[in-house]
Amino acid sequence: MSVPPSRASGWYPDPHNASVQRYWNGRVWTGRTMPAAPAVTAPAVTAPGAGPTPVPPTPAKAPGLPVGGIVAISVIEEMGGF
Repeated sequence: MSVPPSRASGWYPDPHNASVQRYWNGRVWTGRTMPAAPAVTAPAVTAPGAGPTPVPPTPAKAPGLPVGGIVAISVIEEMGGF
């Protein structure tokens, strides 16, 4: 393994195996390894003002009888019930 020039001790990518990190004690590579850190991906960048599509508000229902109730009253009136 190659020797990093004047590098502080710590975990570094293993020079011979990219899937692990190896500990450099400040003088030599040690036998200690650990899995390499997963690559961090940046979140997708969207254009300014290009957020999620807004959902239009649902219109409020008018108070009163439902349509079926109005039809029933009309039929009863036609029959002479009111």
